[in-house]
Amino acid sequence: MLVFFAGAIYSTGFEPFNTWPLTICSIAVLFYVIASTETYKDAFLVAWLFGIGKYIVGVSWVYVSIHDHGNAHWLISGSLVLGLSLIFALTVGLVGLLYRLTLRNLALDARYNTIFKVLAFAIAWTLYEWTLTWIFGGFPWLLAGYVITHTPLYGLAAIGGVSLASAVLVVLASSALRIRNWRHALALAVSLVVLILVSHIEWTSPGQPHNVAAIQTASAISQKWDMARLNDTFDRHVTLSLDADVDLVLWPESAVPVSVERNLQLIQERMPQPLDRAYLIGQFDVREESGERKIYNSLTLFDNEEVLVYRKEKLVPFGEYVPFADVFGAVFDFFDFPMSRLVAETAEQPRLQLGDLTVVPSICFEIIFSSRVSEQMTSVGGDLLVNVSEDAWFGNSIGPHQHFQVARMRAVEQGRYLLRSANRGITALVDPSGGVVSMLPPSESGIVAGTVHSMSGRTPFSYLPIDSGLLIAIMLLLSAAALRQFGIRSTPRFSDRD
Repeated sequence: MLVFFAGAIYSTGFEPFNTWPLTICSIAVLFYVIASTETYKDAFLVAWLFGIGKYIVGVSWVYVSIHDHGNAHWLISGSLVLGLSLIFALTVGLVGLLYRLTLRNLALDARYNTIFKVLAFAIAWTLYEWTLTWIFGGFPWLLAGYVITHTPLYGLAAIGGVSLASAVLVVLASSALRIRNWRHALALAVSLVVLILVSHIEWTSPGQPHNVAAIQTASAISQKWDMARLNDTFDRHVTLSLDADVDLVLWPESAVPVSVERNLQLIQERMPQPLDRAYLIGQFDVREESGERKIYNSLTLFDNEEVLVYRKEKLVPFGEYVPFADVFGAVFDFFDFPMSRLVAETAEQPRLQLGDLTVVPSICFEIIFSSRVSEQMTSVGGDLLVNVSEDAWFGNSIGPHQHFQVARMRAVEQGRYLLRSANRGITALVDPSGGVVSMLPPSESGIVAGTVHSMSGRTPFSYLPIDSGLLIAIMLLLSAAALRQFGIRSTPRFSDRD
């Protein structure tokens, strides 16, 4: 049960608790226990128990969606969260399997030098987190690297993304557990100082300023989806929007949950004309395609010249669509979520351009995919990251705080400003170093306004040709193989139980 509690403690290192030393300690515990196992089965079970604790605590916010908005009994809601935790914990079991597999291929006998154990564990963890970017449709949540948000290592994300941050934390945690003398301690301290210095390098520089704002009405889900109150909902956003003298106003995901055409009609009827600023508004794009009605979760740029629609590409499984609908569809209909039958966009998207400011959009869930944001930045040469969300689905849980923590790291990785609007989440303006310029707490209605800059230059992370997690795992594996080949070999001082 030790590793189960270690997994539960692991999740407290994220927002809103930020007890990041506990996350590091929990990783060290997992390393110690896995290193003491003798079989693949034992290593897998140890990591799986750790994962159960991790997900039961870390994604407990799912309960709010199922219970409060799916109207399910608390016992059913709790059972579903437990079931999801058990399933996702299977991916953590990979850490145990990959650890032993790596060691087996690095040496010929059962006794290994400590450095191989540390590298094997880092390789296993990094590959596990990479797996989360695509397995089950992708759910890279609670990656270890996010806990560096409030540490001097935050800037590492600009070099290798959240995956590099995760690898560094895992190496530091497992290495600290293996300190045997003052030389080991000194080497670890020097490495930490070098990492801190490197993380403070500034890779991008500010250029042309632009005044922007993001709206948060903090409306209840039931209120926003009440079509009888549509005009009132729209007018609340307009009132807040006119409070600031800006070039661009961002409204949250499905701010006014009607079609693009209906939103345009409301703009023409209920706003001063011509528009004195551009609006990015979350709504739905409804299309008849091949005789079929398709609904896209969208973010639309409205100004006086044209209407440009960005459609969401990465949907939330069991939230915006039902995987294996033939199997799960009938059961899922019981919960009757209003956004559970959306379609993902697969075609090329329009470039959201406002003067000389190029916007890189993401809707809710999409911001958690680091490589996807990087690909968008590379393809359009973006200046400003924009994220809209509707975190009211998760109530006053830890979910909205974790979501914002993830979004902030995208700004660091790309060296760009981030403007975020959440109807009932955390609406904020974030600078290229991940610092919060201004923000609103989840339950407060208001506007966040400030100045962003078109940024010149690119971060090293933005140049990476493949997913950073996979790249780092390959680099760690090559390092371990080189060390074994050119001088550091198995030694009897450290047994497999050491």
